[in-house]
Amino acid sequence: MNKKFGLILFLFTFGVSIIAFWLIKDQPFIIDEPHHYKEISKLTEGQITLETIRITAEFPGYHLAMAFLRYLLGLNSLPATRFLSTIFSLFSIFIFYLISKNISASETPLKVVQFFLFPLLFIFFFIIYTDCFSLFFLLLAFFFLVKKRYQASGFFGLLSVIVRQNNVIWLGFFSLYIYLKKYGFRFSPRVIFNFLKDTYINTLVFMGMVFFILWNGAPILGGGIHPLSVHFDNIFFILFSFFILFLPLNIANFPLVIRLLKNPLSVLILGAIFIFYLLTFRANHPYNQFLPDYFLRNFIASLALSSLQNKILFFLPIGYSILSLWVSKLHQKLFYLLYPFTIIFLSLLWLVEPRYYIIPFALFLLFKKQKSFLVEYSTIIIYIVLTGFLFWGTLSSKFFL
Repeated sequence: MNKKFGLILFLFTFGVSIIAFWLIKDQPFIIDEPHHYKEISKLTEGQITLETIRITAEFPGYHLAMAFLRYLLGLNSLPATRFLSTIFSLFSIFIFYLISKNISASETPLKVVQFFLFPLLFIFFFIIYTDCFSLFFLLLAFFFLVKKRYQASGFFGLLSVIVRQNNVIWLGFFSLYIYLKKYGFRFSPRVIFNFLKDTYINTLVFMGMVFFILWNGAPILGGGIHPLSVHFDNIFFILFSFFILFLPLNIANFPLVIRLLKNPLSVLILGAIFIFYLLTFRANHPYNQFLPDYFLRNFIASLALSSLQNKILFFLPIGYSILSLWVSKLHQKLFYLLYPFTIIFLSLLWLVEPRYYIIPFALFLLFKKQKSFLVEYSTIIIYIVLTGFLFWGTLSSKFFL
């Protein structure tokens, strides 16, 4: 990437960010913002009690960081808190850029634009939510992993878990990646010792999470609405989302998908997944049952489940996404670990919620090989349209993801 194009990319990101933040900074609270803002305000005022912390679902890393900055800078308003959150969110773009440069420098410019404009992510850059703050630390952890600075990677992975505890799954991905990258399938006491020396922070985080769940009785702090249980709704919903968000890639993969379908084994596997889908896709979390005219996820889920015919039709883009992912190329063989860890990550989440897909999609953008410029630029155009539509719907209080 030449310096001129890099400057244009920076000015584009900076300019769009200023406009987006200016449009949103004085808006009334958006969905979960009152909950986060209330906790941040309590912590800013020094109300740090076990009860204050336990009523939140996630660990209070985000709230403590925002409260500390508000106290340090003397900023206590809603726009100021959104600004502080936005700054950290936008740092994640720079970390994404650095990682992409290490993976494939020539693909970096378009990938950064796609990441910045990603429809499920963009709105969260500018509001008081934990997701982008969590993503920032997780990307930092992967950046240092790529640089083979494993202790630094573990430290930032720990910070990401303190923000959102289910990020511990991604630390498992990072640990396995390190092991296979360095040692392949070799096993010996010396190999295990060296591996644990590299990843001892991740190991301590895993052990800490186990003890926390045993002590707390649940993986979250704030009660039983998010129990430790296995559900597959989000796996099917992310595949449906993939079909739309990567439509140019899916169209370009069509000849490869047709060729794949000529293999009887692939048809048999897809058929088994279809039966499994019919038996397990329910989207029955209480939060997925109300306001389908406002929450797009609830509208789509309720429409898909309104009849057997609709449920079968809903599988068509899901099934195609499975085949398209099957034939999509990633830069390294180890990057394909993303798929099983995404399944693990999402299967432990009962609530169907598109923002849970931010991390898997961010990593997919980093890992995938680019297709033609037509595919990549078409993807950007789709993102501009979808992101603009979702941003307008949120600001006008007509709908939300």
